Amino acid sequence: MGTCSIKSELSNMRLFEVIVKAGHGDQGRKGQGYFIPITLAIAAVDGKAAAEKARWTPRIKHHDRFAVLSVNEINQVRFDEIKKANDSDLFLKVTSKQEQRLLIGDLSDRVVWESEQYTKKETHAEKTKFHKKSEIKNKKKYIKYYHDDHIADEYEVS
Repeated sequence: MGTCSIKSELSNMRLFEVIVKAGHGDQGRKGQGYFIPITLAIAAVDGKAAAEKARWTPRIKHHDRFAVLSVNEINQVRFDEIKKANDSDLFLKVTSKQEQRLLIGDLSDRVVWESEQYTKKETHAEKTKFHKKSEIKNKKKYIKYYHDDHIADEYEVS
């Protein structure tokens, strides 16, 4: 009974190419905002599950909410190409910073600055809402006390 459910689960799997941010800030350079883009081949039920699996792969920036850059469905040939490339990538094999320095050396040619094209963060002005020139600090309180009264005043029948 258990093997039947596993087989049906495997038959529902689709293949995805997931590009993620890897590294921890100073891969050849100092400071945050740098990363190494890594392409992973992931088998999952859907794109959301593939992104989740990729995000928690070792060497990936797990706690960056924008760690997954893209998710694309691929065929078996492309899946095998990515797997083969990742098997030969030493960056994905090392387990410590010391081992990385010893085996790989300088990674500055692979390091990318996290520019605006990779970040989806909202600016302060985009996420700040105002009511009569004052900033709304507590959205729930605003809706409870001001928003409902404002709508009632607009639609009041005289």
